[in-house]
Amino acid sequence: MQKLMLLVTLVGCLMACQNQPTSDQSTKESSEQKQALNSAKKEPKTVLDSIAMAHGLAKWNAAKKLTYTFNVDRGDNHFERSWTWQPQTHQVSITTKDTTITYNHKKVSEALKPTDQAFINDKYWLLFPFQLVWDSGLSFKDLGSTKAPISGQNYRTIELNYNASNGYTPGDTYVVYIDQNYQLKEWSYIPNGSETPSLSTTWEDDVDLNGIKISKMHQNQDQSFQLYFTDISID
Repeated sequence: MQKLMLLVTLVGCLMACQNQPTSDQSTKESSEQKQALNSAKKEPKTVLDSIAMAHGLAKWNAAKKLTYTFNVDRGDNHFERSWTWQPQTHQVSITTKDTTITYNHKKVSEALKPTDQAFINDKYWLLFPFQLVWDSGLSFKDLGSTKAPISGQNYRTIELNYNASNGYTPGDTYVVYIDQNYQLKEWSYIPNGSETPSLSTTWEDDVDLNGIKISKMHQNQDQSFQLYFTDISID
């Protein structure tokens, strides 16, 4: 993936007071528009295709501009940054309280790697169902029905493994819990080298934007960690 996460980095920094590709980026995220178009034209072949299509993959190619604010609350600490992404031209802009930066997501200089890492992280939280078909270097196992870590409800469970050579945090594992409509309900993140999750959150407060379904809220069991999106628009 380029990985969604840098979860450990993000969460660790937030606890202190206050977050992925480079040449690897093209391996995992190359030709997103083309892959989305091809996937949208086909019947689902795997459960990953079904998840992506259930979240509106067929509508993605009509998207010219996506804007959103990524927020994290942990205890008394609040962090946010806002993004504008034009996927057809790869132009990305980030706005924080200190600065605004605009760059081409496919032409990332060494100086812009930290910014692009943040973009990849936040985009994965927002559009992870689509990344399941956009990404290469990904394998999966269908574990059948298991109990989700937060709600305790039984959901179909898919274990996702990224290979050890791509992206900013290679070798990580994600376990996703989906309902009968292939909607993502919860997930767990297991960093490379670990056998247990470092974070599990919900996928909730869903919204449909021009046929693209997005979960605006992600929180852990005791709600001490909340990651959520505001000001989302898709044009």
